[in-house]
Amino acid sequence: MKISDKIIKEVFTSKAFVWTFSFLIAVLITVVSIRFVDGITEVKHGNTIINRKVQ
Repeated sequence: MKISDKIIKEVFTSKAFVWTFSFLIAVLITVVSIRFVDGITEVKHGNTIINRKVQ
């Protein structure tokens, strides 16, 4: 077995890889939900501006 193959196998089976992977997914989910909430807030602000113009 080549050294590079051994390293790759160890990385993919190690807990460090699993932790890194789940951490990245968690960060991604957090960023997406923050963007989503910001989008909702912007829509609400847009609606209030429209309502004021109507009045």
